[in-house]
Amino acid sequence: MSAEWVILHGGALGDLALTVWFALRALRPERDGEFRLVSRADLGDLSDCQPRISRATPEILGLHWLYGDGEALPSEALPGRIHGQRVLNALTGPEHVVHARLTQLGPRTLLSLDPAVEWHGDRHAVEQWWGRLEPSAHADLSPCPLEDNCALEIAPRLRDRGRALLAECGCDTDAVLIHPGSGGRAK
Repeated sequence: MSAEWVILHGGALGDLALTVWFALRALRPERDGEFRLVSRADLGDLSDCQPRISRATPEILGLHWLYGDGEALPSEALPGRIHGQRVLNALTGPEHVVHARLTQLGPRTLLSLDPAVEWHGDRHAVEQWWGRLEPSAHADLSPCPLEDNCALEIAPRLRDRGRALLAECGCDTDAVLIHPGSGGRAK
């Protein structure tokens, strides 16, 4: 079965969560679609969610090859994951060698964006990323407006487990988690 989108990601957990939210808004997957993440960070088991989210580690696929210079592929795992697929490269922008090497692997669609965020701007990171995509590369895509529900549909078993964990901590009502951002001093 082919994935609806393969997402290549190199950042930490918070960045990955933001990238998945970007993908939900920008790529607008089918409800029964799938995102296959290639990431060091792990969001946990989201295979029962809608769209389905699965994950592979970059080391297993030989993702380091994308940054190389002419070396042979370490295995067939990476081409098998990319060839014929729609790929969101959240590792580097389209001017980088990673984009060029991904192109060599024959994706059906390749969107590349530099994930660095301009903190002095007044636009959300997701809006900044949308603006960085080459217009010709996403001509058939339209971002989901922020006010629309472009969220991941969480599986009931995960919601129940979350409520049980909150109850163990003495919270018997629904809770909202606020994540203030990175631990980096500059942020």
